[in-house]
Amino acid sequence: MTEHPLTIREAMTRPIFRQARLVAGARGLDRPIRWVHILEVADADLWVHGEELILTTGVAFRSDPSMFSGYLEQLARQNVSGLGVSLGFLFKTSIPDEIAHLAEKLGLPLIVFPKEIRFIDITQDLNSLIVHRHHSRKLKSERDWVDDLLHRRIVREEELEAVKDPALAALGDAPCRVCVVKWEPENEPVPGAEGSRQPVFPRLVYTLRSLLEQHSFHPLMTWKGNRILIIAVDRRPERSATRELKSLFAPLAGGLAEPFRGVRLNIGVGGPCRRLIDAHRSLKEAEQALILKESGDPGPVFFENLGIYQLLFSMAERDRASLEDFVQRYLGPLIEYDREKGSSLVQTLRVYLDHDGSKQVAARKLFIVRQSLYYRLEKIAELLGPDFMESENRIALQVALRAFQLLHPEPAAPSPVS
Repeated sequence: MTEHPLTIREAMTRPIFRQARLVAGARGLDRPIRWVHILEVADADLWVHGEELILTTGVAFRSDPSMFSGYLEQLARQNVSGLGVSLGFLFKTSIPDEIAHLAEKLGLPLIVFPKEIRFIDITQDLNSLIVHRHHSRKLKSERDWVDDLLHRRIVREEELEAVKDPALAALGDAPCRVCVVKWEPENEPVPGAEGSRQPVFPRLVYTLRSLLEQHSFHPLMTWKGNRILIIAVDRRPERSATRELKSLFAPLAGGLAEPFRGVRLNIGVGGPCRRLIDAHRSLKEAEQALILKESGDPGPVFFENLGIYQLLFSMAERDRASLEDFVQRYLGPLIEYDREKGSSLVQTLRVYLDHDGSKQVAARKLFIVRQSLYYRLEKIAELLGPDFMESENRIALQVALRAFQLLHPEPAAPSPVS
């Protein structure tokens, strides 16, 4: 995979540049941009390294506007890729002809922005894109070996040591846990931010990576279909990683703000592993936690908080037939009725019991009117018996419902990216 650097020409096509104008230096439009800086000092030599897009209001030259020509020459000597100037400060309504002619002579793209465009919005837009491209090769390599590790194609410590980067190797035997992030677009295709053509999925990966790094985790990521798999290696093992991950994920689970409007996330988190080579165990737990997560219920689900339901997973692995028999004994009539009629009685019962028999809440969660819920509950009582809400029956039904979710999980959505 060859890294494709961002150029001035491509930057000019971004929505944030919609009101910008190129006034000179067109022959430099294919110069690469390695970073975007806001620079409000007269001496540029100390602050640039080459191949930057510099943004300035020109306030440093208010006392002597004639010095701006020397500033342009400094930037050209330092191999700056382009200069963006905000009107309304040094230059009120337009760039003077002599400045435009000099930029043209130097081949330095000179871009003019109206005063109302904020430079911080430009830097955030372009620098996030630059970072994503810069890491694209690294991420591809990481994605492959992390997938091998989680699915037990890497099983020996020597194999794992051979693919670790120095930052990960320096963490030694830091504890880790696996997070499964399942994304569900409400509409297809999901639009990018501000009309951008950049797909949402890579931005989501980048956002999750950034959040984990901000919370002192070293994230190792891979993805397939509508699931992102993350090994979160803890850089601060003395703290409660569960509490940290909960505070990190809670605002994301269930829905995201711009630029991910229309994307819903469900998140399952496995238990901790003392060694990275054992991450596949935490993956299995994270996937199991996700199976038992109620659709639409906000917040991540941690395997360690599942209580008695952890026993169901162990039983499913050791004696699946007995667990199937248990499900059929308590839910068989509902399952058969749903299969024949195309109805949703099993789902209705699960939502109803999970919300303590509240008809108001259950109807809202199921997106049906109260009268429709009454009809379904009458049918459930007819099929299971009128005493299905009595204490012992209710407990058995709730366990059977979770076991049914475990044994018959919903299929994954199609892959959003190749």
